Amino acid sequence: MDFGWQFHLGDAPDAANKFDFPEPTRLDKTIPKEIGLAGKLTSGLPDPVATNLGGDVSFVQPSFNASDWRKLNLPHDWAIELPFDQTADSFHGYKPLGPAHPENDIGWYRRTFSLPIQDKNDTFWLEFDGVYRNSIV
Repeated sequence: MDFGWQFHLGDAPDAANKFDFPEPTRLDKTIPKEIGLAGKLTSGLPDPVATNLGGDVSFVQPSFNASDWRKLNLPHDWAIELPFDQTADSFHGYKPLGPAHPENDIGWYRRTFSLPIQDKNDTFWLEFDGVYRNSIV
């Protein structure tokens, strides 16, 4: 499953703010007044699976044409690939990320695969190691 993925840097044009999650102000450092706050901020948000959150977004449709997306293998970290920018936030390693660079804050990955019919009643797990945050699969 590490091979044959497609990647797009940037959000789907029709995603709007469907996937916006409130967060603590600094995820790179623990701020005492925000310890435990992430759970409180997300309480009351819709369950992504139960509500099929984003099911109407173009990028998740089986018929979506992603042929112009970059082909790559995992593991992959698009932030590492970004150029250094002396004006960028030092907390992001001088990479153009964060509120001043929203065009670089969301990435989409796609991969299709087939399962044999004899596996239809089996349970499978996909494990994504190293996802930074707010991942919806």
